[in-house]
Amino acid sequence: MSITDLVPRDKLAAFTADLLVKIGEASHHFIYAKDLDSRMVYANHAVLKALGRTWDEIRGRSDLEWHDDLAEAQKFVAADARVMAMNAAETLEEVLTGEGAAQTYLSTKCPIHDAEGEVIGMFGVSMNITERRNAETLRRLLVGELEHRVRNTLTVVQAIARLTLKDAVADKSVWKSFENRIQAMASAQGLLTRERWEGADLRAIVAESLQVHGGVDSSRFDVQGESVWIDAQTALAIAMAFHELGTNAIKYGALSVAHGRVAIRWHIDRAGDVPRLTLSWTESGGPAVAARSHTGFGSILIEQAFAPHGSDVARVKFLPGGVVFEAHFELPGGPLGSLS
Repeated sequence: MSITDLVPRDKLAAFTADLLVKIGEASHHFIYAKDLDSRMVYANHAVLKALGRTWDEIRGRSDLEWHDDLAEAQKFVAADARVMAMNAAETLEEVLTGEGAAQTYLSTKCPIHDAEGEVIGMFGVSMNITERRNAETLRRLLVGELEHRVRNTLTVVQAIARLTLKDAVADKSVWKSFENRIQAMASAQGLLTRERWEGADLRAIVAESLQVHGGVDSSRFDVQGESVWIDAQTALAIAMAFHELGTNAIKYGALSVAHGRVAIRWHIDRAGDVPRLTLSWTESGGPAVAARSHTGFGSILIEQAFAPHGSDVARVKFLPGGVVFEAHFELPGGPLGSLS
């Protein structure tokens, strides 16, 4: 069934026009139409209420003729003209200073055509997103404050450790290693805080972790892998692992010589019910690696960081050709493990 089944053909145009007006008046969003000169030919009640104007005050007039803020009016008229000149719809944010405080609107504007397809005006729908914008601004402030507090807390941890253990540990390199590990954790915490602790993209985690070692754009690193979202706990584990691996590589491994390289790879196996990620760090071109009779602290730290995912999920191997690290873990479904 259609409108033509309900309304006689000779009354269809009037019925349709009346229906459109009623729909416009029922909406709390702005609905409006303008001619080629951006003069108002229709504005619903929501528009008039926000402007604090009557229909007679704005009918047949452009924003430039009635708006109290000329600069603001010029922006509206320019957007209208652009839509009509390009003969294409456009979505943009606009700020309106009407009755009360300035409000932010998400506006979609489209050209209006006559029977021959010529542009004769434009119509728009604008939704008030002020509360959303204010909430986003507040969230950014809170996230910044949280990141600041986390970094301050880690600085306090460093100070406490120094005061508590200063007489027990005389080797400055031990303190340097400890502080660098704290800084690596702070860097990862900062990235996760900016992502509201929901996780982070693996490429961003890798980039952040390698920043202190020259960055992913350095010729020393070859990084390849698709975009994948990692949960916060795994992100911290990867950040700490790459810090330990990078530090070891600079001291003894591939990054200790000019021609040494590190290949970082990851791929996703989607064959099973739950996708599995394999992540690897492979050194080459460095000094020959001697077999180790015991597991160092860095290796233990790496493997314990991944312990919640299973005892065999992460391993560091000191092979003759270079250090190799490999980790395997499941990517949970939902937003924290969604693949892009």
